[in-house]
Amino acid sequence: MDCPSCAAKIEKAVSQLPGIKDAKVRFATEKLVVNYTEPASSVAIEKVIVATGFSLTRDESKMSKQSPLVQLIQQNLQIFSIAFAMVIAAAIKPLYLNLAIGYLLLPA
Repeated sequence: MDCPSCAAKIEKAVSQLPGIKDAKVRFATEKLVVNYTEPASSVAIEKVIVATGFSLTRDESKMSKQSPLVQLIQQNLQIFSIAFAMVIAAAIKPLYLNLAIGYLLLPA
């Protein structure tokens, strides 16, 4: 799917189901991500999408095989990478500071 108005139609239709907090169509991965407060049946979601005039395919391969921790890491990989880089930079900064001060204190 590459049409923003089509995505908005699906998001609006799915968001109106009971217990659904919000729904987002991700263009890059061609997936529908649904946040809910109460579990909604996938059959109900599929029926609403089909009734809206769209078809869908289910990717079962990743749904049941990944642990919640792996899913969390995959969803937030960029944030974890940036945090890791910041920790490394903070750890290395004192070494550079000591070298710079030591260089300034050397007799000419």
